[in-house]
Amino acid sequence: MKKRKKGRCKNHPEIKTSRRCFRCKEYICSECTYKRFHHLFCSRRCAYLFICELFKKKDINLKPLSYPAFRVVFVFSIILFFSLMLILLRKPVIIETKIIILRTPEMKLFDIYLHSQNIERFPDKEKVVYPTFDGGSHSDRTHLILEILKKEGIKATFFLTGNFLQSYPEDAMKILKDAHEIGNHTHTHPHLTTFALNRMQNTLGRLSPEFLFGQLYRTENLLVDISGEQMPLLWRAPYGEENPEIRRWASRLGYIHIRWSYDFIDWKGVKVYQARLDSFLNIEDKRGFILLLHLGSIGNDKVEFKNFLEKLISSLKKKGYRFETVGEGVKRHL
Repeated sequence: MKKRKKGRCKNHPEIKTSRRCFRCKEYICSECTYKRFHHLFCSRRCAYLFICELFKKKDINLKPLSYPAFRVVFVFSIILFFSLMLILLRKPVIIETKIIILRTPEMKLFDIYLHSQNIERFPDKEKVVYPTFDGGSHSDRTHLILEILKKEGIKATFFLTGNFLQSYPEDAMKILKDAHEIGNHTHTHPHLTTFALNRMQNTLGRLSPEFLFGQLYRTENLLVDISGEQMPLLWRAPYGEENPEIRRWASRLGYIHIRWSYDFIDWKGVKVYQARLDSFLNIEDKRGFILLLHLGSIGNDKVEFKNFLEKLISSLKKKGYRFETVGEGVKRHL
């Protein structure tokens, strides 16, 4: 059997090794090895460049049906469409039953796979809700929220931007110290679609896969630099601006997009989120709901927000709901 050629590690020349970086082919020892995408790399940067180059080579956006997975989904969608049409035409009495079934939480799992890694609600049969908090450029409520969550024994998911991590590293460390989960909210909180212009989720012309990769990668790297912990591969698009194309780009890095079931719009003002709370409490079935709240607001409303959050939690607990992180929901259902 032919022996593999050995060379000196690029960072530790005193060590001889046969292991090489999958992209740049430099020799690397076990200490220098970075594992990702089922390959060995010499650094995070090399892994990131590899996935960018691979994305360009495969041209996945221009020729999606050239990939077996997309072909299967496409064929399955056609078969499903015609099957449903046949049922609708032949058995009108059963139609209502079918429609009702498609609207139940159990069918949400099918939606998750069909819409390229997008989760708006989990198909829970038990009374579980998932509190999430977005942190962009303000952190005036963070300590108050953490105190309430700790007192109530609740773990939540915090979607933070790179700018937030740079401006409030101590708050990020406190979130992790309290055993909460931090997801990716991009680096600079940019607009990704034309929704702000025409209320349509069309990808902005200037947007590219490489731009999105950079936004996610830089934020992920910042958390590692601050805490030494890896960020779970969960992300939320800024302003809720996303579509299947953008989610597909992010999924190339392994990310799952987490949207929300109910937005309290709590950044806008006290009257707004109090009215939204009243509407939320009137919803009959909240199982699997992903709740969207924010770490900052446009005014000083700590007292009002404290009362609001405590009322939200106590109302859900009285109705028998428990609270989990998004990561726990993903592990259980995907």
